[in-house]
Amino acid sequence: MPRYDNTRQTGAIVSAGSAAMATAFVIGLLKRSYWALAIPVVGGVLVFILVAVWLGLTLALTPVKRESEEQPGYAYQALPDKP
Repeated sequence: MPRYDNTRQTGAIVSAGSAAMATAFVIGLLKRSYWALAIPVVGGVLVFILVAVWLGLTLALTPVKRESEEQPGYAYQALPDKP
C-alpha cells in the first residue's frame, strides 16, 4: 500500500474522531453538563503546561557556543555604504 493512501486513511480517521468529539461536546452543552466544559478546559491547560515544560527544558539543556568556539567569518558584518 503506498504511503499516500495510508496518509488519506489517517486523515479520515482523525476527521471522524474530531467530528465524534465535537458532536459529544455539543450534546453535552445542550444537556448543560459540567463535564462538557471541564474536560476540554483541563485538557487545554495540561497541553499548555506540557508545552511550557518542553520549552523550558529545551532552553535549559541546549548547549551554548562560547565566543572562542565560533568560527571566523560567520559573525555579522555590516555592508559597505553605497557611493
